[in-house]
Amino acid sequence: MRNYLEQLRYVEQLLNVKYSSVNIQMRNDMSTSAQIEITVASGKTYKFWVHSDGYPRGVIPRLIDTDELEELRRALGTEDLYDAFPSYFYEIDLKQKTIVIYDSVYSDDNTKKLKGELIFSGTFDEVKSAYGNQS
Repeated sequence: MRNYLEQLRYVEQLLNVKYSSVNIQMRNDMSTSAQIEITVASGKTYKFWVHSDGYPRGVIPRLIDTDELEELRRALGTEDLYDAFPSYFYEIDLKQKTIVIYDSVYSDDNTKKLKGELIFSGTFDEVKSAYGNQS
C-alpha cells in the first residue's frame, strides 16, 4: 500500500490533482486488472486483459479445463483492450494445462508495469486447489 501511495502522490504532482482516500480504497478493491497470455496447442501465444477482479482469487475460479481459446476467453471474461498497468500477469498453457502467475512492478520510467515476483507455477488442478474453485 505504501508503494501505491507514493506512486499516487507522484501522479498527483504531475497532474496537479488530489485523490481522496475513498478513491484509493475503491482502486484497491475493484480495479485490479490482469494481463493473461494464453498459449494454444500450436504454440502460438495470445494476450488478453481482465479489467476488474484480476486477483488470483477472482481469475482462478473461472479457469476451465478446455483446449479452446475462445471458450477460455469467455469463461475468464477477457477483453482485447490493452492495459499498461496490470496488477497481475498470468501465463496459461492449454496444451500442458499449466499456469504461471506473477505480480507486477513498475518499469524504470513508470510508463508501464512489468512481470514482478513469481506467485505461482503449476497445473490447473494445483492452482484451483491453492486459490479455490468456486465453479
